[in-house]
Amino acid sequence: MAPLLVFFLLLLLQLGPSSCGNVSEPERCIASASRSTSCSCRCLTRFSFSASMQVYIVYMGERDPELRPALVRDAHHGMLAAVLGSEQAAKDAILYSYRHGFSGFAAVLTDRQAVWLAAASVIGTQICNAKMEKFLVCTVQGYGQNQLVLEMMASVQFHGGGKGSVSPETDSMLLTATGAKWYVKGYEAEYGKMNTTDIYEFMSARDAVGHGTHTASTAAGAVVADANFRGLASGVARGGAPRARLAVYKVCWATGDCTSADILAAFDEAIHDGVDVLSVSLGQAPPLPAYVDDVLSIGSFHAVAKGIVVVCSAGNSGPYSETVINSAPWIVTVAAGTIDRTFYANIILGNNSTYIGQTLYSGKHPSRSTRLVYAEDIASNNADDTDARSCTAGSLNSTLVKGNVVLCFQTRAQRKLAHSSDIQLLQPDIAAPGVNILAAWTPAASISSAIGPVNFKIDSGTSMSCPHISGVVALLKSMHPNWSPAAVKSALVTTANVHDQYGFEIISEAAPYSRANPFDYGGGHVDPNKAAHPGLVYDMGTLEYVRFLCSMGYNNSAISSMTQQYATCQHTPKSQLNLNLPSITIPQLRGKLTVSRTVTNVGPAVSIYRARVEAPPGVDVAVSPWLLTFNSTVSRLTFKATFQTKLRVQGRYTFGSLTWEDGTHTVRIPLVVRTMISKFYANA
Repeated sequence: MAPLLVFFLLLLLQLGPSSCGNVSEPERCIASASRSTSCSCRCLTRFSFSASMQVYIVYMGERDPELRPALVRDAHHGMLAAVLGSEQAAKDAILYSYRHGFSGFAAVLTDRQAVWLAAASVIGTQICNAKMEKFLVCTVQGYGQNQLVLEMMASVQFHGGGKGSVSPETDSMLLTATGAKWYVKGYEAEYGKMNTTDIYEFMSARDAVGHGTHTASTAAGAVVADANFRGLASGVARGGAPRARLAVYKVCWATGDCTSADILAAFDEAIHDGVDVLSVSLGQAPPLPAYVDDVLSIGSFHAVAKGIVVVCSAGNSGPYSETVINSAPWIVTVAAGTIDRTFYANIILGNNSTYIGQTLYSGKHPSRSTRLVYAEDIASNNADDTDARSCTAGSLNSTLVKGNVVLCFQTRAQRKLAHSSDIQLLQPDIAAPGVNILAAWTPAASISSAIGPVNFKIDSGTSMSCPHISGVVALLKSMHPNWSPAAVKSALVTTANVHDQYGFEIISEAAPYSRANPFDYGGGHVDPNKAAHPGLVYDMGTLEYVRFLCSMGYNNSAISSMTQQYATCQHTPKSQLNLNLPSITIPQLRGKLTVSRTVTNVGPAVSIYRARVEAPPGVDVAVSPWLLTFNSTVSRLTFKATFQTKLRVQGRYTFGSLTWEDGTHTVRIPLVVRTMISKFYANA
């Protein structure tokens, strides 16, 4: 079947610190989702009981392929009926039966009932119904014909009925849609019935916000002439894979909320629907739950195990370290970068000094000077300082804003590594256009009372960069339908650019500007044409991810539940360093260390590649063998890279690269190393 591009455009805004941090483990297990927690409820024992009802997700891991989905659903009902006393009570309590991509269910239970369920040996994991929220052109070449893209999203705007195209109500970017679904049971169980009287929302997959339409058209919008936002960025627009088929799964609502129960339901059905690409612009703010307790990691794991590429936003919480979300190694995590288009404007101060800046304002300019104010100085009551500085919607006092020019602080779009002293993963994986992106917008969502409805809008964030990569993935899957998700990720990372079109190094948009590094862009800025012909790929499958989970210290039962494979972690390598990723990250280099990688030839059968190393400053790097020879019978080869520190003092992270070249292909991976002398260090 032709690949399906699926967009899960559920971007989560920063929720702030978890409310789980100051409570004991038993209390964390029954923490109410109404407090927006992300607690893992793995063991529900020794609680103080309350009669309050809340949503619990009972996750039971990989579904037995021998069981029909109907039998799995009946088993869930029977399990719940044994606790609640009757089949009818079970049917009334259950919200979703996850029975396609994995096994589990979401149900409304009291704490006592949850404890009873936890006592059953068949129960693997229980997870709170955590709240999530939405995050807030150079076109790619190719068309991605017949690829099926799934977008998990806030919603999209329909055009001409439920079947056919999904787009704004005008002829903005028409999208070939295979279907649209929406999930609200988890939301309504948590917050009550959707109040469409006070909240402008549609109880359907229709878009009332604009975010979903924008991201969907970015990935799969058709060619449209004279696209512009109030005269800006005027020209011909189209999505990355305009011939892809689009499936829409709405899990976020106009309030900005999305719940774990609804998200898992969308993952489950997307896997069942046979999608090829999942585009997920959602997440939750750090600190993040463990991979085995995180619904996005769990859902994406099962999707990847079935050959579906999952693309996620890296989040908008930078510029500090450890702010990347969706960092599981089986996910393609996307940062946001700029493009070669700027909307210049002159800023004239009261002393007649002129500075060149940027603006999206295209209306009449005032005839006299206007007062400049800092956003945090006119914040609305109870507004978060960070939100006010960034001019987040609703964070400023509308009375004080009027008649002034407001200076907003914008954090950089790229993100840094989600690292700690014992996690050896580089995130994000890749950067894509995500700043000042023009795409379709639903007329149902006015930009402001002054502007009114529009058919296109310019927006920024990793929500916008994620669908760029999803569109590219659809093109790659169309050309290489047998590539695994890991191979697709490798092709993106190893062919990415670390210089702009003029040969200059990419700049990190911090204050002040500085040279970007792999913590900002992973492998670099995406190059779709090169990704189609990478030469070599760093490939792997589910078994390697299981070994990675073992190396993280998760117990056998947790991993076995997630994979439906008996995990014996004591027989697996302890180091995460040898996970076959298209990058090498060593946060604690003491003396000498050797790391191995395996590459698969996807280019000409007879090929010879030579290694070229740009060693991180303060580190010696030796590659063995330095020559890789492929032929018709040898398509996979393993090499080792030995790192030795030259520093005698504690070091900061330094960066380099390892490149394999055959005269036609350039296969580059980033090297990230920090020398560790003592056990104590400060992030740098």
